[in-house]
Amino acid sequence: MVNASRIRQARELRGLTQSALADRVGVRQPAISQFEAGLAQPEDATLEAIANATRFPTAFFQQDAPAEFPAGTLLFRARLAMTQREEREIYQLAAIAFEIAVALRLRTTAIPARVPRLAIPPEDAAIAARTLLGLNPHGPVLNVVDALERAGVLVIALPSALPKRDAFATWAGPDLGTPVIVLCPTEAGDRLRFSAAHELGHLVLHSGTRAPEGGLRSLELEANAFAGAFMLPADDFRVEVLALGGVNLDTLARLKSRWGVSIQAMVTRAKDIGLINEEQRKYLFQQIVRRGWKRIEPVFVPPEKPRAMRKMAELLYRNPPDLGRLAADHRLPEEYVSQLLKGYATAVEMPPRAVVSRAPAARSRVVRFAAPKDKPRR
Repeated sequence: MVNASRIRQARELRGLTQSALADRVGVRQPAISQFEAGLAQPEDATLEAIANATRFPTAFFQQDAPAEFPAGTLLFRARLAMTQREEREIYQLAAIAFEIAVALRLRTTAIPARVPRLAIPPEDAAIAARTLLGLNPHGPVLNVVDALERAGVLVIALPSALPKRDAFATWAGPDLGTPVIVLCPTEAGDRLRFSAAHELGHLVLHSGTRAPEGGLRSLELEANAFAGAFMLPADDFRVEVLALGGVNLDTLARLKSRWGVSIQAMVTRAKDIGLINEEQRKYLFQQIVRRGWKRIEPVFVPPEKPRAMRKMAELLYRNPPDLGRLAADHRLPEEYVSQLLKGYATAVEMPPRAVVSRAPAARSRVVRFAAPKDKPRR
């Protein structure tokens, strides 16, 4: 018996339309539509052709449907930037990884979730979240992804980068009690760290208990405010900025290597906590654009990888994992499982201390700003 939802899942995982799959299989598009709706069963030869076209084993299509995986923040973030096809592909990539993780967790010991759900302002929620996640309330978060996993968050690393999407989050599993953050691979560690904190903000603040008063954009702004406060506690960040001479690109480039946060995010945070005013913020962003830092900033921050998925695989399938057994147990192509695990850190790759590098700050002639006054100094 072929499971209709598995045909759709394999097709969307490979980024195919129904018409494209039909062409590869040698049938008409309405036939694929009927298979996916459960209105017809493919013959054995047709199922074999579908398996070949999607590069999934036939056993994949003959298993039960997966547990429902909520789209979470992907549901509204996708509407801002992604096509429906892109949205479905990233959703199915996350859903299949979640299915594997759940199966592995059932055979190992899962960490209880300690992520709070709070109906308070983002700044206060970020401070509370640090404490509840067992983090020092002061100073940088040395490894954001590791801190999330230690707090029981299931961090999923997708096997490939997808355009227009850095991350999304959802509450999944029985009673929607498992916090999940899905990350796309990137070499920009500062961007990944902030994206992870942003999605944590959604989990903490936006659990579906209230409708957005200012629309979807307001949710993004709240999550950004949460991430800024979580990554850059106001008092600590203010003291360090002022100790180095105030807000300017030289200072922020030096601080980037310590805090692991982008210069652009630090400019925004400086405005949020009153170190600069809006005019000064705009001026600094103009300087960032002129220097070409909008796309690539100076000071490299190494990307972080989650560890838990690979660690479970190592416990159950030896180290390094026997990919053939792992793939067979989950009825998946071995190449897919191999690509998936590459997004997760080995024990050797886990850093013992801060994940950010100390690189020399780029030279800058940007005017130094003092604390904002009625008329900003230039």
